Amino acid sequence: MMKWPWIFLVACSHSQTPTPTASTSASASVSVPVSSVSVSTSAPDPAPVHLERAFALPKSSDCKETDIRCLLEHAYASDEKSKALALELFDIAGGVAGTDHDFTMEGGFRGTLHITPALPIGDGRAQLERVVAAARDFEAFFAKNKVDPEKYRWRDLTFRFFRSSSGPRNKEVERTTPSAYAIGPRPMPKSIDDDVSFSLAYNLKGSLLTSENGVRETIFHEVFHMNDAAHGDWSPRVLGADYDAIVKKCGAMNVACLTPYAPNDTMVRGGTFYAFEPNNGLPVREYAAELALRWYKEHRAIMRHEQLPTGKAFKCGPPENRRSWDAIVKEFFALDLVPPCP
Repeated sequence: MMKWPWIFLVACSHSQTPTPTASTSASASVSVPVSSVSVSTSAPDPAPVHLERAFALPKSSDCKETDIRCLLEHAYASDEKSKALALELFDIAGGVAGTDHDFTMEGGFRGTLHITPALPIGDGRAQLERVVAAARDFEAFFAKNKVDPEKYRWRDLTFRFFRSSSGPRNKEVERTTPSAYAIGPRPMPKSIDDDVSFSLAYNLKGSLLTSENGVRETIFHEVFHMNDAAHGDWSPRVLGADYDAIVKKCGAMNVACLTPYAPNDTMVRGGTFYAFEPNNGLPVREYAAELALRWYKEHRAIMRHEQLPTGKAFKCGPPENRRSWDAIVKEFFALDLVPPCP
């Protein structure tokens, strides 16, 4: 069966777009207001549970193997506050807060990493608070904009929390990379309903995950990767020609030349825009995920009556930007509320 390479959002320098109404405390409980939209705590029933989702949680003889609520209650029994958050995530968005598995990852330019499963309890609870806040934001955002869940899936996700380290096993040093990754060695999703691959690994110490903005944007980036795969590996087929033309014109490391084409300002430390980093799997997939994130950021700003992230619509840049923007809107979102270009 066809396998995808790891799809990461790397730990790198990232200048996040400030959100005036959002706290940036790294340890406080977070709440993300979205315009005047209210989110009811009575969300739709979660999707039927696939064993892949239950496998992210420790087994318990007291629970049926697909009874997620029971498994969550047992997994988080030592931390009542984290348990309440994990149950809230499941109730509002069908999200399962589990763990990744222990393994050695060959992380490309990140080097060799040891991935260790870790529940978001104790000092990791702040990350679960941010994930719950992001889930609430997404529920409100997609409900307001009426995006078709049959074309773009944003809920019923499995979060696999972990910590990363490198070096000899008896002298490992904690790492902050990768901040998150999607799919990994799992098969490419066959459809939007494929629970096996709608699974997101999340680093409790990820360098991009120190604020609610960073968490929300990282999750959106990674979830797009899953949807991209579910649409038949869409981005290389549709965006590949324009992407290759941009790289041919500028080169992958010419930041000044690439700036008008970069959907976001995420940078690989000491390198280039994340969307154009050459040593990171098939780079056009990362460009597509950054483009999807830009679509979300611009529409979220419009919802909240705020200025666009850079003060200018991405689609109003070079012609390649407009073609890519129109293509991603048509395939996934069927919505473009950004005003026409002058």
